[in-house]
Amino acid sequence: MSQVHLPRLITRDYPYNQSSTRVGIFNKNTKVLGTLLFKDWFHILLRYPFWASVPFCLMAWYISIWIWAAIYVSIDGSVANVDQNCGLGKPGIPMEIGAAYAFSLETFTTVGYDLPGSTRGFFNENCYGIQTAITLQMIWSMLYNAFLAAFFFALLSKSENRSIQLIFSNKLCINVVDGRVCANVRCYDIDSSFPLVECHVRMYLVDHKMKFHPLRLLEPNDELGGVLYPSAPTTVVHHIDHHSALSPGSMPLTEGNHGLTLRSIDSATAGREEIVCPVCGEAYGTYARLAKHIRYARIVEEKDDYPKESSHLGFQLPDTSPITLEEVQRHIERKLSEIVVVVEATDPQLSGTFQSVQSYKYEDIEFGADFERCLFANNNKFECDLQKFHGVIYDDDMYAKSFEGTWTARMSAKNDDVNVVNSPQRHNFPEKSNNTCILEENSSDIFEENEKE
Repeated sequence: MSQVHLPRLITRDYPYNQSSTRVGIFNKNTKVLGTLLFKDWFHILLRYPFWASVPFCLMAWYISIWIWAAIYVSIDGSVANVDQNCGLGKPGIPMEIGAAYAFSLETFTTVGYDLPGSTRGFFNENCYGIQTAITLQMIWSMLYNAFLAAFFFALLSKSENRSIQLIFSNKLCINVVDGRVCANVRCYDIDSSFPLVECHVRMYLVDHKMKFHPLRLLEPNDELGGVLYPSAPTTVVHHIDHHSALSPGSMPLTEGNHGLTLRSIDSATAGREEIVCPVCGEAYGTYARLAKHIRYARIVEEKDDYPKESSHLGFQLPDTSPITLEEVQRHIERKLSEIVVVVEATDPQLSGTFQSVQSYKYEDIEFGADFERCLFANNNKFECDLQKFHGVIYDDDMYAKSFEGTWTARMSAKNDDVNVVNSPQRHNFPEKSNNTCILEENSSDIFEENEKE
């Protein structure tokens, strides 16, 4: 059971266990931000739903007609114009508000009209006030019509609605793949006939202190941009190594991350070297390479009669067994608040970018399980069974596999060459400060045995 009791950041408020991509963070004491928000009024209005924003624009258009009608009544009833034949009303009789509204509506809609009082009143020399008012209303009408056209286009073409068709699995599976503990999420674009452009995926962890931690991705490789092809059901994989925020601790003899978010797989593939020999300071990508280095150094140092206390002869590797599924589960129970998956893509129809977001709390995580197959070939066609899209299959031996995986077996064989103490039942990782030489009284005997081998 989870020991972290925080609300869900990304709510699942859509059918099929999906999210509307809204982040559940609300601002408090926003009065100081009123002026700042007013500068971005267009995007704020655009964020309102269609049923609210469109009536608001129409109401603003209707109110402006009455405002201009009041302006015409005021101009026609002024002392300078009351006795003039400017075409709005009869000389000496101020224009009524009803007639002013009809005239304002005709001017706003530019339907074509005659002035109420006289067809040439608009051209009289002393009617500059009426001429100016009609000109300004025409300008306002053009600007407002242009705004409505742009607003309706932006409202109807919002690409963020495309995110509804990008669905995520209801569960996040944490299982063991080739001896490595991995977190898996399934993603699929149900509108696969129109593939998304430049689809990228990211993953974050929100811990018990409400701090965000990025999670590096193994599939798709985030060093290649994390490019995803969701037109078929695709699995997003995060390797829970000792650099991961989901990891219960660090591994021995490794360099710190120095504030960067790293992956151990980069060290294993010679992208960098993070495992340091505490005797000579040489760095290696894997413990297997370090074991070979120690074995060779012992042969050289034994022949040159090196002292045991300061050489590889007296060095013993600490426990290097990989992180287990049980350790990850215990750590998640204490530290995890939520895992957030973000997919960004471009809609090929409108060329607009959108985000699709899904979140996973502790109750949404399945340990020792994998996703059920949902893509099949039938009648010479590919079919995705959405009833099986959320399905998971449990492996009762998954916890044992995390102790006895292929990678662990290889490491055990290598560790025998350098006298490694390898305990699969480890639950506490040694601190980096304790990564020092461990002297061994019978190191020379072991060296002689390795020589014979």
